[in-house]
Amino acid sequence: MKNHLSLVRIVEDFKNKSTRNINRVYQAQIGSKIKLLDKQTFTSSRITLTEPDDSDPHSGRVSYLSALGSELLGTVSGQNISVDVFGRVIDFQVLSIINTQPPKGGNH
Repeated sequence: MKNHLSLVRIVEDFKNKSTRNINRVYQAQIGSKIKLLDKQTFTSSRITLTEPDDSDPHSGRVSYLSALGSELLGTVSGQNISVDVFGRVIDFQVLSIINTQPPKGGNH
């Protein structure tokens, strides 16, 4: 029985580690192209998460230090976020994330 429990624990640890690594590949990071749904207006938009010096909100390039960008860092598809913009809370759903680079600090 003890060997069975050890095997179960090893399998569970493997599943947890694999899921964490897979999720990191799909998490929003600098350089990610993200499709968002504004849950109030039901309109979608596409943005790219950038370094502050590369941001240009009018062309969809959003700094990771902005209110929206900081909420998006680390999110995954399907996740909901809320952003306070000048005292108005806007709710978004992350529809998709495309990463062109492997996650920083990852083994991929």
